[in-house]
Amino acid sequence: MSNLSQRIAQRVVRSWYHSPPDMISQMCLPLTVPYSIALHIKSHWHRQRNKTHQKAKAVVIVVGNLVVGGSGKTPIVIAIVEYLRKMGYRPAVVSRGYGGSAPSYPWRVHPHHHPHVVGDEALLLAQYAPTLIDPKRQRAVDALAGEHAVIVSDDGLQHWAMRRHIEIVVIDAKRQFGNGRLLPAGPLRESLSRLKKVDFIISAGDTSPPMDQWQMQVYAHSWHSVYQYTQKSISASLFSSYNTKVHAIAGIAYPEKFFTALTQLGLQPIEHPFPDHYQFSAHDFNFTETLPIVMTEKDAVKCRHLQPRNDYMAKNTWMLRVKAQMSSDFYQALNQKVTAHL
Repeated sequence: MSNLSQRIAQRVVRSWYHSPPDMISQMCLPLTVPYSIALHIKSHWHRQRNKTHQKAKAVVIVVGNLVVGGSGKTPIVIAIVEYLRKMGYRPAVVSRGYGGSAPSYPWRVHPHHHPHVVGDEALLLAQYAPTLIDPKRQRAVDALAGEHAVIVSDDGLQHWAMRRHIEIVVIDAKRQFGNGRLLPAGPLRESLSRLKKVDFIISAGDTSPPMDQWQMQVYAHSWHSVYQYTQKSISASLFSSYNTKVHAIAGIAYPEKFFTALTQLGLQPIEHPFPDHYQFSAHDFNFTETLPIVMTEKDAVKCRHLQPRNDYMAKNTWMLRVKAQMSSDFYQALNQKVTAHL
């Protein structure tokens, strides 16, 4: 994506979260009508088709959202996978593989794969569970169903061709639904009435969500060296010799989340935001000030394939691992629904 395209995309996204709706949103409003009609036809057709399909061989849990961009899905996907494993299941993950171009589909992702082949999110998820990517997610589900009783779909709420049993919507408690309008006038992929049809609504970052929503908090878990096999506990003292100043890299939907988290950990981040799914090169780390480099786990799986520019970078590049924290009541309710479909 060119710099001009990036600026235009960023301006459109800002318009979605402007209150009241600004001129760009107003100009795009008529285009929401054909989008809404196409969405209704597509979802209705696939739902009718899926009703006549034979019983699925695996329970499919979809973790998605209603808006374009990140809302905190990946940490909860990982948390659910880890919980299912503790309960004795052998969960697997399906993903679109956005940003990748595999030789064929469905494609099984391995931790050593290059992000250009499988995409960054799928590569991250493969560190935690068997992962298949396919733009047609149902093919990936069918390929896994014989050996896995429970399959978690990373995103795919609007991928109607994929049959599912449990739907989870994740909401960013701070940004929520922006101006509440459908694409392209707003960030909504579907109307808010869709929330009435899902099994769980998770509010990410809200300490007191509405009664019909579950609370999720994401907390910093540990520091991991990107280029060396080193793990450290969460502490700003790791960077104290540099007066806690660090170069902060974030190629995610909302880099501000990462920068805020670093500040809360006692660091002084020099912010280097990049577009979501950005493919890094060694040139992106050509900083004038020699300081430790920190990044998200999603960015780290892409940067591991880069040759460190020097020995200092090899020893002082860290990724922050985060974990999603959910109540035991949520997991109990989820397990009850999984059991009911087995």
